[in-house]
Amino acid sequence: MNLEGITVRRVYYVVGVKRTSLASQVVYEAANPPNAGYSRAFVIEPPKPKKEGGKPGKLTLFCPSTLTANQVSPECGELQRAEIETLDDERLARLGAIIVDRWKVFCSSGQPRDYDVAAMVLQRLGIPVPTERPETDSTTSAVEHGKPALGELLKPVTRTSKRGKIAEFFMAAEGLSMLEAMAKFGSSRAVILTHLYGLHADHGLGYKILGDTVTVHPPGGMDAGAVFGQSASAGNAGRFKKKQRETEARLAEKPTSPAVAKFKAKQGEALVGKIKRAGGAAKTAATKKTTGKPCAAEVTPLPAKGKRRDIAISCSEGWVPVEELATRHGCSTGSVKSHLADLHTKHGFGYEQDDNRVRLITPKGWTA
Repeated sequence: MNLEGITVRRVYYVVGVKRTSLASQVVYEAANPPNAGYSRAFVIEPPKPKKEGGKPGKLTLFCPSTLTANQVSPECGELQRAEIETLDDERLARLGAIIVDRWKVFCSSGQPRDYDVAAMVLQRLGIPVPTERPETDSTTSAVEHGKPALGELLKPVTRTSKRGKIAEFFMAAEGLSMLEAMAKFGSSRAVILTHLYGLHADHGLGYKILGDTVTVHPPGGMDAGAVFGQSASAGNAGRFKKKQRETEARLAEKPTSPAVAKFKAKQGEALVGKIKRAGGAAKTAATKKTTGKPCAAEVTPLPAKGKRRDIAISCSEGWVPVEELATRHGCSTGSVKSHLADLHTKHGFGYEQDDNRVRLITPKGWTA
């Protein structure tokens, strides 16, 4: 018994043209409700979106008494007060027995029902899917159609792919149920038929469809297990990796030419080690692009007091971060750079700056 993604709840159905609750402003979305009021239903969650952030599909409400299914959104009125019921295996088996009983009744009277959803629920409950199918007009016989198997296998079928699993399912015995395959693989009838046609067109397998039953034949009378093998894409990937390893080994054994050795040596000389600063790695001053102004041969005295004088003295000893200067002297980083420009234009001092540091250039032997 595997009920992953399926819960049992008591949902509330509303019958009628107008299915909107004015009190709570919620919409009752079941297009074909089995009854009016509360009813027990299997709530089947949609498959997860393939793409991250994709829009999820709708939930399916399946009634075990009427074998009807309705697709609704998680915000629908039917599920507003629907609490999950915890049922033991005995009570779940009882619900499965109800589905089997109603299946036989509806099939005998030829009534259309959501047999594919019922088959999926029965399979997840571990109960065999009934062999009965809806009766049709006795004057018309079921038409057999399909594709014949070719004389040889065109290419192996990948066993782990969905197409391979469908082929393995239908080759296990003669005349297996299409409904049961739809329930097992969570696919519609159109998807199953597409895979059957792909097995014929791409691999050479034959298939026969008679009503709800499907039979798959291997090509050329070969054994069913012989049609499976490694996919072409997997084989190509293996050959590519092997060739890549051989190329890398050949290049490793090849001696380095003098020109390449000279180029690598030049690169090594140009590299400068990194230093840690302010919790991270920073480039050394030699590798940073600097700008600034040169120092004049003679400079005028600094003001007796003020931020210009303080900033000049702070920068005269070497490189200082601009942020640190701004914090120390209670001004902005723009003010620091403005004072440096004034120190050059009004006094003749030079200065250098890179991305985040500055230093003052003074004449030899100058003191504050």
